[in-house]
Amino acid sequence: MPKSLTRLFLCSLSLAALLFLPACDKDLPDLPTFYLEMGNAYNSLDQSQELNFANSGLHYTVYNKPLINPWNVLNVELVRVDNGKLALRFYFDDEGQRELYRNSVTNMGRMIITVVDGRPIGARQIDGPMQGGVFYTFSELTEEELMELVPKMQESVRELNQMKRDNDL
Repeated sequence: MPKSLTRLFLCSLSLAALLFLPACDKDLPDLPTFYLEMGNAYNSLDQSQELNFANSGLHYTVYNKPLINPWNVLNVELVRVDNGKLALRFYFDDEGQRELYRNSVTNMGRMIITVVDGRPIGARQIDGPMQGGVFYTFSELTEEELMELVPKMQESVRELNQMKRDNDL
């Protein structure tokens, strides 16, 4: 196949993915999205949004563009960590892993905010490079709220991943 046809095919495939993926998560509730805190030093041309935690009153200014999108999430689990607290454990695909690692190396000290249906539910400070595509975060939600939310997130993530497989994306 000539190079120009190969490029055209790859561009078409990329365009299809860009059009399909944002559209397919609109009808699925409870999908997690991850945002990076802007911090003090940022380009004034960067687009931002304020995220406010309802229970704790914390607020963060984050980049408008998500760090990791819902379609990069492979699974979510509720786990009890060594200190006895419940935490959310997210598994990311290759693209999500790269973004998490790359941004964790260059943004030490900033926060990654987990948002579900427009509501910030967790924040984790970047304390070192995050490798392996597994991300843990604590949440301000109660244990009961987490027990109710996680199965819903799992179902939506499973459906989104099935849509990706069905469309070879």
